[in-house]
Amino acid sequence: MTRRTCIYAGCRRNPKPGAKYCYGHLAVAFVEKYGTHVKGRWKGQRFKLMTWQRKILMAVWGNVDKNGHRKIRFVWIEIPKKNGKSEFASILALLGLAGPDKEQGAEVYCAAGDIKQATLVYDPARIMVRERKALKKRLKTIDSQKRIVNRKNDGFLAVLSSEIFTKHGLNPSMVIFDEIHAQPNDLLWRVLTEETDVAREQQLIIVITTAGEADKGQIGYKLHTYAKQIHDGVIKDPTWYVVMYCADEKDDFSDPRLWKKTNPALGHIFDMARLKKNFQAVKNRPDKVVNWQRFRLNIWVGQIDRYVKLTDWDACGEDYDIGDLLGRACWGGLDLSTKIDLTSFVLLFPPLGDDDKFLIWPHFYMPADNIIERQRKDQVPFVTWKKKGWLKATPGNGIDYDFIRKDVIKSSKLFGLQTVAYDPWAAHDTANTLAEKHGIQMVEFRQGYKSMSEPTKEMQKMVITGELGHNRNPVMDWCMDNLVVDIDATAENVKPNKKKSRERIDGAVGLIDAIGAYLLDKGNRSRFDEDPEAEVIVL
Repeated sequence: MTRRTCIYAGCRRNPKPGAKYCYGHLAVAFVEKYGTHVKGRWKGQRFKLMTWQRKILMAVWGNVDKNGHRKIRFVWIEIPKKNGKSEFASILALLGLAGPDKEQGAEVYCAAGDIKQATLVYDPARIMVRERKALKKRLKTIDSQKRIVNRKNDGFLAVLSSEIFTKHGLNPSMVIFDEIHAQPNDLLWRVLTEETDVAREQQLIIVITTAGEADKGQIGYKLHTYAKQIHDGVIKDPTWYVVMYCADEKDDFSDPRLWKKTNPALGHIFDMARLKKNFQAVKNRPDKVVNWQRFRLNIWVGQIDRYVKLTDWDACGEDYDIGDLLGRACWGGLDLSTKIDLTSFVLLFPPLGDDDKFLIWPHFYMPADNIIERQRKDQVPFVTWKKKGWLKATPGNGIDYDFIRKDVIKSSKLFGLQTVAYDPWAAHDTANTLAEKHGIQMVEFRQGYKSMSEPTKEMQKMVITGELGHNRNPVMDWCMDNLVVDIDATAENVKPNKKKSRERIDGAVGLIDAIGAYLLDKGNRSRFDEDPEAEVIVL
């Protein structure tokens, strides 16, 4: 008796009972029939699976036991941005909801670190349902709930994030974890994966992610490490299927052969000419290099959130004192805190000659009555810093703004103080007094992307290239080591984020303000007033 096989050309697998195709090719057929491109030049066109996508479908859906149930439970897909992962994740979610598995009461979750990210998988799925009549007959979208319901099997697809979710009562048949490196902790992962497959014969957890921070404490990096061990053959786990398009930190990231190796959509979604153009734009931009390595080569990088490496900052230490700066032109940055916190006033001195560096002279202040308590609470040596003159204690239990104003006035007499940038949120009265009564040029410097992005990037560049020198003030060192920035994903603008930073960053903000004041006075105002997306490098 001749054994019947899948009718797909060249396939040797057994077909699903009652069907002409095997389980793998049924999944392929579903994706290419109902998958729809939702943006760009292919918008509205049906999916044509790329090789890497087809391989995953065949390996996962085509690998079944004698009962026709998938053997794979976890799928790890690690791939750089712009390789078609989001739309692929969306059609996989619909495959889990309405595909050939015919899962009754299917629960499919688009999971991510926040609702906005999770919606990036839901939205294309919603559009696909709208574009395909056959799907529209079976599925109903409820956009107000970010939910798609399958009328035939009582199943649903829903958005879930680490911000808001129910800890109990979840019974997922499929989970699509998007960008797991952005998960703030492992709680959502555990809720969706631990002992949730009791009532599901072939529950499937799919992770589709780009590289993130190489932090051993983060769930994304822990899972990446486990997946890499499977990928490299160090350990065996037949329930996992691992796909990794990653370069190594030691690879030459300027090599086009490496770009081709790590970007399977090259030649489909984008071409080599575009990559070369992107690379030319970033190769001499230290602030862009990490993004290139992470987004284009999928390298897990160290300390994404820490904007300046402490080793780079330490290398900028110089031996000079206040006497070396007397009479020199300088620009200031004033970061006034609330009444009980650290406050900074940082002076920036431009180079005197081609071989000179930008030098800084920072001032730090804290209420005298609070220093001991703050040291006990924060475990930071404020008392020692005060004794050694690195930190000034202002009288009382709140910051004395008059004390700080006197320092600014004194600086205007000792140095050629040109302009002081300040955040008007807490310094409006102080700035008015300094400007109106003492003739010091003050400029508002709001803490948004428009004002802060360019001087923040400039500061990082100056540190990396060694154009900046500092006097090894330990308070300043501490602030720089704490500096975390927000990144506008659309335009890649940056700004300091005090809430995300581990500790105080007032000195870093004061320095950035001073650099901003200098750039503005040097005729670079247009760099802040132009469209914030004007210099976007598409990755």
